Amino acid sequence: MLIGLEHGLDISSHRSRHLSRDLVGNADVIFGMSRAHVERARKLGGDGRSFLLGEYAGQKRSRAEVDDPYGAELDVYRDTYQHLKSLLDIAVGRLIQENDDANRGD
Repeated sequence: MLIGLEHGLDISSHRSRHLSRDLVGNADVIFGMSRAHVERARKLGGDGRSFLLGEYAGQKRSRAEVDDPYGAELDVYRDTYQHLKSLLDIAVGRLIQENDDANRGD
């Protein structure tokens, strides 16, 4: 929560939830931090809409997964935030471009 506040994000009301068939069914796209996350989403009906965030953002092999910082030092959370932000910036740009291309009929 502290890292979010450092970046102007109040996530105090956020609660984790188990990934369910309903959550997957209501999602247009699903990004996982690990291959296990993506595989779980695919098994719950998200095949074709579930991606490893790092791969979607152009990272290769071991760089494509994002380690969960749970229980680590604060600096590890800060590093994870920066890593996720950079991947998400790229992924959002790609999503926008793909949407624009689809709307033009490319």
